[in-house]
Amino acid sequence: MPRDIPVGNGSLLVAFDADYTIRDLYYPRVGKENHALGNPCRFGVWTREGYSWINAREWKLALGYMKETLVTNVRAFHERLGLQLTCN
Repeated sequence: MPRDIPVGNGSLLVAFDADYTIRDLYYPRVGKENHALGNPCRFGVWTREGYSWINAREWKLALGYMKETLVTNVRAFHERLGLQLTCN
């Protein structure tokens, strides 16, 4: 299945879906053993206001890469928490 944001270095490949959830994790040989098996591996943020998973509907995500590079440029904004994350 195609993934929205694949990131790798030759021996490690991590692939994120459209909700910025890890779905594939290959190590030490890309394409051999998928340690995530396509299952979601989520991450979240803890603030004084509470905890929020990054794939919750409250988050506005912009997934992409920096111009003319293979460096990710993912921005996540949560209005209620007043929080913006940038993941490269």
